[in-house]
Parts: sequence; C-alpha cells; structure tokens
Amino acid sequence: MNEKINVTLNICWEWMETGIPTGDEIYKLLDDGTEFGGLFINMQMDEEYRNELKWDCIIDAVSYICQQAYLLNNEKYLPAPIENVSEEIIEHCLQTFEKINPQNEVFIKKVTEYLNSLDEIEKEDIGVIRSVLRGLM
Repeated sequence: MNEKINVTLNICWEWMETGIPTGDEIYKLLDDGTEFGGLFINMQMDEEYRNELKWDCIIDAVSYICQQAYLLNNEKYLPAPIENVSEEIIEHCLQTFEKINPQNEVFIKKVTEYLNSLDEIEKEDIGVIRSVLRGLM
C-alpha cells in the first residue's frame, strides 16, 4: 500500500515540476475504474481507524493536483469528484496534517512563510519543499 501512495505522490511531484502527466492520468491513480485499485477504493478498504486522517491528506493533495492538471490544459469536463475541489481543500489538508501530529504545525508555518516570501515559485523552490516533505515521511 505504501508503495502505491509513494508512486502517486511522486507522480504529483513530477506534475508540479514538469506539467506532465495529464489530469486524466493523475485521476486514474485516484479511481482506476475498477473495484480493486485507485486510492479512493484503497481508502475505503483500509480498516485501520488511525489511517483515516492520513488518507484525508493524501486524497486532498492528489485531488488538488489533479484538478490543477485539468485546469492547466483548459479541460472543460472534469470527473465529478475533481469538479468539486476548491481552494478550501488546501486548508482542510493542512488542518488534517496538523491533527496527524501536532508538531506538524511548525512545519506548516515554516513552509507557508517560505511560500509567502516568494514572488514566484520556481522549480528550485519546489525541490526544497519536496526535500523537506520527504524528511517527514
């Protein structure tokens, strides 16, 4: 399971750095159209209560990236779960991330301050954030 999540998050990072893959390709990671795969199904099948908040964060992050990939390509039609994604999902993701471990509040604050200090986000900035996040995993 962790491998599938890591692969999905790596694909999302790839999109942030390169704009590739497409929204459809990212969406298939969430819902592959079967009852056996996709993160939506994996989340529903996970019986560990303590994983609920982790799944919320992962699904929020991947859904947001997926929506951005669709919007970048000026797609008119988005899958229903992605169509309903709003900017509020970022706040929900951060709040959930903090609930997982209250010490994450310090990390969130540092990343937010760093991002707010930038006029524009460059590839190098994404690399810095990625390195820090990998250290938390």
